Amino acid sequence: MPAPDQIAFLNEYLATARIAVVAANGSSGYPQVTPNWFNWDGERLSISTTRDRLKYKNFSRDPHATILIYQEPVAADYVLLRGEVEIQDDDEIWGPTRAILGRHLPADKADEYVQRMKDTEERVVLWLKPDRIVRRNA
Repeated sequence: MPAPDQIAFLNEYLATARIAVVAANGSSGYPQVTPNWFNWDGERLSISTTRDRLKYKNFSRDPHATILIYQEPVAADYVLLRGEVEIQDDDEIWGPTRAILGRHLPADKADEYVQRMKDTEERVVLWLKPDRIVRRNA
């Protein structure tokens, strides 16, 4: 369980829209790594994806995750989160999905994306409550 000062650091560091590099354990034994938009709610990190994506399949099989978030252009300013992913696949995913999109898009565009997703995609939300946090600030 992360210490309160680590959570306070995450709240500040993750307040800025950044890209999360998500690593799952691939079935081949190699890591499966993808860049993703995310949201941090002060306790958990959320990522929206579809059921046909490899990361969904990998986390369904093995929930262990490592997520790297860094501050461009300095690669030595980063935070690494580790933990187990929980998959949410009910009708309540649209609030968290909208929160993710709202960090990266204007409000009207985020709403349009959510509506399109509802109409055309089988989505889930991946939740990670970190049990380990590693940080490095250049």
